[in-house]
Amino acid sequence: MLVLSLLACAQIRETRDILGGLTEARVAASLLLDVPAPPVDVDLPFPEGTVATAFLAEAEDADSLEDAPFAGATVAVGDGTSSALLDDNGDGTYTLGPEASLPYVAGARWTLAIDGMGDGRSTAEVVLPDAVDPGSAFDAVHPIGSPLVLPIDTPDVERVLAFVLDGSGEVVWSNEPGDIEEVFRFLHGPVTAELTLPAEAFPTAGAYAVGLAGLSLADAGDLDGLNTALTSVAAGRLEVHPLAVGP
Repeated sequence: MLVLSLLACAQIRETRDILGGLTEARVAASLLLDVPAPPVDVDLPFPEGTVATAFLAEAEDADSLEDAPFAGATVAVGDGTSSALLDDNGDGTYTLGPEASLPYVAGARWTLAIDGMGDGRSTAEVVLPDAVDPGSAFDAVHPIGSPLVLPIDTPDVERVLAFVLDGSGEVVWSNEPGDIEEVFRFLHGPVTAELTLPAEAFPTAGAYAVGLAGLSLADAGDLDGLNTALTSVAAGRLEVHPLAVGP
């Protein structure tokens, strides 16, 4: 009975904290990525190592996120042993990369910690997922001008960040969000069970490279001092897959 009572009390406290977070004005939208060396010779749009982007705002709803950026905070990402500071760009955006001191271990946790944004520290913890396994999707020659549909069934992966590079290394398609509202829209909504790379990403025959980063999201119960409805913090590992496109 004592164990059940303690569990019930813990659940009540977590529910109270989540509900309290709905009225919190502090909002963070962040992508934390591990970028290993690609298996093919290609210039990635992200440097190798740990890279991160965080957008901070003080807002009451999703429509006002872009209008209320918060600069001047101290933002760091850490794994409990090592941590790295993000650069303050002065406009509510904070960036890191590349950083080599944070090893990526699936199942471990990274914490985004924010100081100087109101009273006390704000934190978001996210569990690191395995890399997306595309199976045999890249084994065959893909037809020119056809969409490529990828089933996503990797445990703990809820969203997929993706890009397509052509043979010259140019990004021909990407779903990378560019600001706080785009990150909010990208990370909210249903879990990504299937990802479609559009037909326009493969306009001609040749060698392509497809980058996939399966992302796990911080749960509302893993947010402290942040709005639980508006905050979006995700982490994952980026892997690059060669793809042949032909007639």
